[in-house]
Amino acid sequence: MNRKIRKRTRINMASNFKILTHWSSDSLHLKLIGDFDGNSARELLNFIQRAVNKSQKIVIHTSCLRKVHSFGRSTFHTHLGTLKPFRVLYTG
Repeated sequence: MNRKIRKRTRINMASNFKILTHWSSDSLHLKLIGDFDGNSARELLNFIQRAVNKSQKIVIHTSCLRKVHSFGRSTFHTHLGTLKPFRVLYTG
């Protein structure tokens, strides 16, 4: 099985939140770093909306989050269902 690994990129959001991305042949990995609030949730949703056309599977790594605000979590989960269908896996 030949898996092609693409370049890692870093998406800078607010100073307290970042997304590191890593593409593999069949999935997109997103490593969330910092504090996850309402603005972070919207940035993550916008990124996923653009990326979901390129990958049907997205892995979200949460182990590097310092704090998850309840508003950020509810914003993310409320709007996640409005995106194009894809498989999502959470780690961390």
